[in-house]
Amino acid sequence: MTDPATHLSPASRLNRAEVIIRRMRQDDLSQVAAIAAHSYAEPWPQESFRVELNSEVSQPVVAERAGEIVGFIVAWIVTDEIEIANLTVKETFRRRGLGRMLLTQVLALAQARQCATAYLEVRRSNWAARRLYESMGFNDHSLRSRYYGRTGEEAIVMQKKLTTASSFLREESNDGVV
Repeated sequence: MTDPATHLSPASRLNRAEVIIRRMRQDDLSQVAAIAAHSYAEPWPQESFRVELNSEVSQPVVAERAGEIVGFIVAWIVTDEIEIANLTVKETFRRRGLGRMLLTQVLALAQARQCATAYLEVRRSNWAARRLYESMGFNDHSLRSRYYGRTGEEAIVMQKKLTTASSFLREESNDGVV
């Protein structure tokens, strides 16, 4: 069955050419906040996203399709670490590869900035997100008890070691390739 709002069947993967991944802008904030409000019991308010636009450590990125914001990610790069603070895809576009596209974009940026490790928190019950993160090399690192206020659900902290260009070259030279 096709979703009339998107003209896509539920199993349709979006082609990377259909989506523009770019830095979040001021004029995106109302759409971003609306996606967050429809996705979470305790969403970030629009003002929080506005603050992220001006933060030196923040990397706010959106996925745009046909002029519509369909997902976003906010990540913080501090020293040699990146923390994924918020990754959200509009409900009608979930399970079509957008989360992977957004996460891939910020992880590439982190590697270019010589980050060694990526972290994120995810609800224990969010199996779809956990499967995505595991498929991208994240592993369970620790637990945060009663992390989510309204439900008291715990968060799983996941971690991924990143390979930077310089460490890749060192690894290659140790193998005698370089």
